[in-house]
Amino acid sequence: LPPLVFVPGFASSVLTAEWLPEEATAGHDLRELDSLRRRCRQELSSNERFHVWLPDLGAVPRLFCFLELLHLHQKSPQSCAEDMEGVTIEAADFGGTAGAEMMTPESSWVPVNLYRDFVESFVQLGYTRGKDLRFATYDW
Repeated sequence: LPPLVFVPGFASSVLTAEWLPEEATAGHDLRELDSLRRRCRQELSSNERFHVWLPDLGAVPRLFCFLELLHLHQKSPQSCAEDMEGVTIEAADFGGTAGAEMMTPESSWVPVNLYRDFVESFVQLGYTRGKDLRFATYDW
């Protein structure tokens, strides 16, 4: 079978974030850091990469965390927008399929099946996830 590579549509890639507090404190607005710490207390306590996506509808604090982490910062009017200092955001499972199959992989409320059935139909035809069936997920 010929290999297949799909590029998911806009906002159709699961994103992961990592909090690097030593980078965040250097020359950063402490009010923004305090806000991030308040809104993302659960996510920032693990010191591991975590999913950044629209949370369960009942989890308002996680929604604020989601918005805070995706907020872009610009140091001057002439500079490019960039992630918050101390936060790195990446697309999950680049080259595999997990970063696009389920949009809310950690959801306890309603998991959003985006490409799972699509991927499964190719698996039934003989394709293998991450080998000859891949997704080029991206940080939109």
